[in-house]
Amino acid sequence: MVVLALKSVQHDGGVVSLQDMVLLALKSVQHDGGVVSSQDMVVLALKSAQHDGGVASSQNMVVLALKSAQHDGGVASSQNMVVLALKSVQRDRGVVSSQDMVVLALKSGQYYGGVVSPHDMVLLALRS
Repeated sequence: MVVLALKSVQHDGGVVSLQDMVLLALKSVQHDGGVVSSQDMVVLALKSAQHDGGVASSQNMVVLALKSAQHDGGVASSQNMVVLALKSVQRDRGVVSSQDMVVLALKSGQYYGGVVSPHDMVLLALRS
């Protein structure tokens, strides 16, 4: 479904928005029991932001990333989530503030039962 959806976007010149594509992709993960990994979902989400010229904000991208990690039982580590979040901020030219990054980073640590320490999260956030 995701592959077909992305192809339809290319062939039709954007009849279906890429934001909708990301939602479809996340739903396919739930329905198929993880056929598409959460890491792939995050990549698709970030690409959709680039292709749509920022239709999906970087803040939404981070939320989708964290949700995908929950649905897939942690396929994408919280550390990767934070790195992707920081990159999305750079690409969107600061749509999400560094303060929000810290909050999201600390939450990701909680979701993963402490895979990444809060100390590391704060350092990453401050670097942003």
